[in-house]
Amino acid sequence: MANTITFFRIAASIVLLSCPVFSHAFYVFYIAAGVSDMLDGFVARKTNTASKFGARLDMIPVVPLKYSAIVVCAVATFAAIQEGHFIRTERE
Repeated sequence: MANTITFFRIAASIVLLSCPVFSHAFYVFYIAAGVSDMLDGFVARKTNTASKFGARLDMIPVVPLKYSAIVVCAVATFAAIQEGHFIRTERE
């Protein structure tokens, strides 16, 4: 069961990388992948099905999730700089 949740997170992470950055689909897949990250470890411990394979498999979708979070932060920062939110042009 826990490995099935992890496979879902791997698929969600791959789909996440192809979604437009500030779209609803991006946020839905990002939240679903984050929740499934918490859920699979909990399920593995409660059902006593934790394994070395599952622990290794759990690390695969971490990279796309972190990468997509960094991309979103970079795009948001770049957009804010373009709009002048981080550059003070006059004293108040």
